Amino acid sequence: MGNGITLYFETKLPPRVRRNLLGGKGVKKYYGDAGRLLSVLFGLTPEQLKKLENEVKKTHSDRSNISRKAVDTYWLNQNKKKIVPQPLPSYQKHSVLGLKTVSVTLRKDQAEWLRSMAELTGKTISQLGRDALDEYLAERENQ
Repeated sequence: MGNGITLYFETKLPPRVRRNLLGGKGVKKYYGDAGRLLSVLFGLTPEQLKKLENEVKKTHSDRSNISRKAVDTYWLNQNKKKIVPQPLPSYQKHSVLGLKTVSVTLRKDQAEWLRSMAELTGKTISQLGRDALDEYLAERENQ
């Protein structure tokens, strides 16, 4: 009978979601809405960006969530109006000076609607996003 040392090891695996996040090395993963969200760039004026940031602080939400709500309300308001198709714009960029580019995630149906409205009205997706945020934030201020 010898003097032996016996070692016991206990290991725990992190939960499944945590393992996936570790394997992604910092890549964002949308588990609840996988495949249904798209990144869209909006060019916002400094005043719009400030109003958006104030709304983020007030509602404890994020920019993308507020932008999704804004596009939904804009969508409903535009569907009440009769949209007159505009001729296709020339391929010259009409840049607005002083815009800050903001990346937001929208649902796939919202992004497709913005794209089709851009083709129909001749406005850029960024301009439609600015209009939607203006309308939504104006409604929120009036409440």
